[in-house]
Amino acid sequence: MIMKMFSSFKLRNRKKFVNSKEVLEYLLTPLDQSQGDVFKEVIREIEQLEIRLIASTSPNWAKLAKSRLLSSNTASRAIDDSLARWDEANRYISECIQDEKKLSFEIITKINSIYNAKNSKIRETPIYGGGIEFIRPQYLEEAKVLLIDKLLSDVDMCFYEKAFHLYQWIVSLHFFDNGNGRTSRLCADYILMQNGKLPICFQSSVRSHVAQMLEDRTVNKEDKYLSFLKAIKRSYEIVLEI
Repeated sequence: MIMKMFSSFKLRNRKKFVNSKEVLEYLLTPLDQSQGDVFKEVIREIEQLEIRLIASTSPNWAKLAKSRLLSSNTASRAIDDSLARWDEANRYISECIQDEKKLSFEIITKINSIYNAKNSKIRETPIYGGGIEFIRPQYLEEAKVLLIDKLLSDVDMCFYEKAFHLYQWIVSLHFFDNGNGRTSRLCADYILMQNGKLPICFQSSVRSHVAQMLEDRTVNKEDKYLSFLKAIKRSYEIVLEI
């Protein structure tokens, strides 16, 4: 009986692993444009809402700021200085955008450093989420090079897609020891705001996880992109109080 209980405990607590190379291959895979009309329709809706926002005399920016906090899960951590660091990170990306700085890995690292209140660097130890190990540390330097060459340096990619892919890369790879989810959202916001769009606002912190980080099933990237676009649309709906 004791042996059965011990074996059951080991099975429940056994760590699961993702195939690091498969994760990189997934991230490098372009979106299937067979659903292009669906994506274009949501983008068209975003642009229509943008016109309404320009004409609005009383947009509710405070409501959007609060909703972004809730979807980032930062608001629930008032016991420390997470709120202040979130605000500081938002100010930093706004300043970079005003200075017309192109998003770089150095800026990404700085965003994470601000949020964590320490000098961040690429992690050297394993990290787990939901009992599943994220990509192994030895693959992260290769991933960084690919992120710079295939994504950050791409000047032709649609900025909606670029923001989405950047989000997926950072939250899926977990380059840093902590704050990867918030860093990924702020980096996606950077690209969107640099192109005159509102930042993303998911319905909840759970729904904000659009990463490929599951053990035995393939994540549909196109579904995740659609969720991402709807999170942009939601920001306009919030600020317009629709």
